[in-house]
Amino acid sequence: MHLDDWYAQSHPDEDFAETFAVWLTPGLDWRKRYHGWKALQKLEYVDELMRSLAGQTAPYQPGYREKDFNCLNQKLKTYYLKKRKQNEDTYPDFYDRDLRQLFAGDRAS
Repeated sequence: MHLDDWYAQSHPDEDFAETFAVWLTPGLDWRKRYHGWKALQKLEYVDELMRSLAGQTAPYQPGYREKDFNCLNQKLKTYYLKKRKQNEDTYPDFYDRDLRQLFAGDRAS
């Protein structure tokens, strides 16, 4: 139901992810919604599994490593302005006016 064309049902990993997404959906009464469906068995399995894990500490918890995050110290707008400057020769801006006419957006950006 979350993915188009019944994609999840043909891929086991995606099928589990889809089942988990349904189980996790806030406010969804999945027992009622999927009553009479084979999918209910998978949802009940996920529910049982998650209840068995509730309150337990994850077996592996990597510590916070500042070096993994200290490179994220600039705003996204700044990053894109630098990137635009670096690529101005490769990607000239002579199409910008035409693109702005084709695609509406915030003119202040």
